[in-house]
Amino acid sequence: MHFYDELDFWELYNLENDPSEMRNLYSDPDCQKIVLELQAQFPI
Repeated sequence: MHFYDELDFWELYNLENDPSEMRNLYSDPDCQKIVLELQAQFPI
């Protein structure tokens, strides 16, 4: 998927289970630990 405009939201995908990146897991409560770890590693 390609975007050409500036977007202002986070995305998180499980590429093993969802290689087509159809389900954004960013707001999934089960993934919040991963989200927080990644945000700490890659602050904006």
